[in-house]
Amino acid sequence: MRNTNAAGLMLKWTAIIVVLLLMVGICIILIIKFYNMSQAEIRTENGIQEDAWITLGGIRQYIRIRGEDADNPVILMLHGGPGYPMAYMDYYYNKGIIDAFTMVSWDQRGSGRTYYENREMNIETDLSRETLLNDLDQLVDFLRAKFNEKKIIIMGHSWGTILGSLYANRHPEKVKAYIGVGQIVDFDEGKVRAAEAAAGIAGNQGETKDVEILRQTSEAFSRTKTVDEIDFDNTVKMITTSLKYLQNPEEMSAIANMWTGLTSPDMSFNDVKWFLIASDFEKIVRYEKPLIQEMYFDFNLYEAIRQFKVPALFISGEADWITPAIMVEEYVETLNAPWKKMVLIENAGHVPFLDKPGAFCEFLKENLEQVTLNGGDSDNQLIPTWSC
Repeated sequence: MRNTNAAGLMLKWTAIIVVLLLMVGICIILIIKFYNMSQAEIRTENGIQEDAWITLGGIRQYIRIRGEDADNPVILMLHGGPGYPMAYMDYYYNKGIIDAFTMVSWDQRGSGRTYYENREMNIETDLSRETLLNDLDQLVDFLRAKFNEKKIIIMGHSWGTILGSLYANRHPEKVKAYIGVGQIVDFDEGKVRAAEAAAGIAGNQGETKDVEILRQTSEAFSRTKTVDEIDFDNTVKMITTSLKYLQNPEEMSAIANMWTGLTSPDMSFNDVKWFLIASDFEKIVRYEKPLIQEMYFDFNLYEAIRQFKVPALFISGEADWITPAIMVEEYVETLNAPWKKMVLIENAGHVPFLDKPGAFCEFLKENLEQVTLNGGDSDNQLIPTWSC
């Protein structure tokens, strides 16, 4: 009986300690959130800091606007994924750019806050590349009117580079410049090339088991042509084994990413719920199926755009093997554009604006200054350049 009482008492105190630690953890997070909120607040006379819901494509969609001077040029950020909105991370990475540009983030149709506002949406019929491009066109017109701008700057990340590059070339009359961050050239080929590069490193280290895993998984993946054919276990194994050898230690870790989100002054409960969905590969493929098909298997930048009609800046992390930087370099070398440039950010991966936000903002301002001074018109006198 005494042993039973002692065990019960120990269990009770363990539960109390766990609850207390949880409460302390929540308090720490809230304190840091309030601190970050005070640091992120825009206090300039002509500044703008808005969360807004606007109707695009017949549904309510979420945008966030931040800038220290509403008269500055506008950059619209198209998030990656598909289905990986990061508006709640704006406070972390764009603080080095909002003095010179007004930054707009958007939770695209079928993801994040926009998804939770429109749960009745039919994924198969209402979610496609063309639907999102139509939404994007309406958003661009909204921003042009709101800020009295003839043209705005389009910046895409990963999946967003598909939307951004196609849109910029369809509507050069509305786009001052295009920025591709982690540009997608040929996504499925990139996965295979990453596995080959990782296998080379693994072989040099004598890791023959991983070499064989990479060979088998990449061969199986290269035979996959549709979303329905994806072997999730095989694909995840290929990606994780590749990153084991290719990921730079200075890239933002998953834990750091989660902590930055949790302590964001802007992260909502819906953002947390969607983050958990987006972190599950099989789940996000199910939610974003038509867009995954487009990104993984249907889109090829060489076939889509051989000549840009607007100035084009490409920024990649030196260690980006999700959308391999080497493939972006090869594409930029062959590209015709009124102005073009590529920048590699050292020790950064697929999300350079989170890995190295200071360097990212510095390169962005430095290079966009040339474009904005010339108005971003396709007939400007900028000298075509390329560097890495």
